Amino acid sequence: MPEMEQLLELQVGGMSCERCAAGVQAAIEAVLGVQSVTVYLEPSRAVIIFASPASPDALVKAVADADRDAPDLSLRRPDRLGDALLP
Repeated sequence: MPEMEQLLELQVGGMSCERCAAGVQAAIEAVLGVQSVTVYLEPSRAVIIFASPASPDALVKAVADADRDAPDLSLRRPDRLGDALLP
């Protein structure tokens, strides 16, 4: 049985330009299991759709590894994909 898709919204600190956003997007896309990612500068966040083997912890680590401010990362997990927030 295929793993169910999940949606994760990360508030990302330290992101102030398109180059920063592109770096965050590339880091998240490199995580196995990520199906799509959209990075917004205002407010600074990433909206990610993923399935196993990706996990929220792996996605947070990918953003931190992209030199974004880990203390400013917060996690939001809507119950359903339909609950995704719009920019």
